[in-house]
Amino acid sequence: MGKPNRKASTGLRKRVAANLKALRKAEGHTQRRLGFLCGFSKTYVSNIEQGTCNVTLATLEALSHALDCTEADLLMRRSRTDSRALYSSEKSSFCG
Repeated sequence: MGKPNRKASTGLRKRVAANLKALRKAEGHTQRRLGFLCGFSKTYVSNIEQGTCNVTLATLEALSHALDCTEADLLMRRSRTDSRALYSSEKSSFCG
């Protein structure tokens, strides 16, 4: 009998989803453009942003390179105020 397929908690997937979307928008990328930069499909980027799929460390690494941030930036707990700051080009305080 094999081991069960484990998924990250919903909370962690939603956190990555929110951070990814905020960072992507702060960089001015569409889902399609970010997917192209990472070698992913637009659909895969969309699924990550919806929190519906498990991402690997390799995926986090590719996303962070394309967004010019650290992997930790994608995993970080942020307040709503912090997330809004990303939209208003305050990205430098979180990434880079």
